[in-house]
Amino acid sequence: MWVSETRQELKETRGELKNDVEEVRQELKKEIQEVHDGLKADIENAREELKREIQESRKEILTATKFSYAELDRRLVALEKDFVELKQRVEKIESRPIP
Repeated sequence: MWVSETRQELKETRGELKNDVEEVRQELKKEIQEVHDGLKADIENAREELKREIQESRKEILTATKFSYAELDRRLVALEKDFVELKQRVEKIESRPIP
């Protein structure tokens, strides 16, 4: 009788442990999922922030490049104008009769 009672108690204890382990497993699974979701959200936020920063940097670079090209164009136009004036002066000097 003692053996059958012990077996029954062991069986019940085993069932309780199995239930306890299952509860812990479910809790861990839930916690892991929450952490995973949080990390996923953090990664997505970081990705969006990096995307915004890249776009801002791109705009700044494009603006600086446009300004730089505008400045170079202005300088080139001024040089062309000076060149045309010098060319006209040289042609005028060269077209004078030599005394």
